[in-house]
Amino acid sequence: MSATTHTEWPSTPVPRPVKDLIAKFMDIGDTKSDEAGQRLGYEVFAPDGRIVVNKRSINGAAEIAATHKDQMASIKGRRHRVDKVYTCNEKADDLLLIGSVERYLHDGRTLVTEWASRLVIENASCEEPRLKLFNAWSDFSEFLAALNGN
Repeated sequence: MSATTHTEWPSTPVPRPVKDLIAKFMDIGDTKSDEAGQRLGYEVFAPDGRIVVNKRSINGAAEIAATHKDQMASIKGRRHRVDKVYTCNEKADDLLLIGSVERYLHDGRTLVTEWASRLVIENASCEEPRLKLFNAWSDFSEFLAALNGN
């Protein structure tokens, strides 16, 4: 099931390629395969794209591609869900998303964390848009405590 299967979309039209890009980003981001990082960096993000999560920043396609595997190493897997999307303009190239992520830990536990994010889309009106910015906010305290054995 895609991360956007049950998403509530805004009344402002979001182009189908942008919806597909969001689903692709979330679905590839949840994949532990060796090529997932390359696909994120070079199929999903613009060459100068950025990921900012809380205070951490990952800049450019090459860095995005290189860091994905490390991010996934501490967990068995994860599954994002996008619950609601808001548009910040009529072009639907600046979006606010609200959702949750289930993280499956190596000890068998599952942690669910809510998140919010801003997505800035490059070429939103084209058939192959790319992410210019993914800026997310989430509370990682429970996840970090679980990794530390608490």
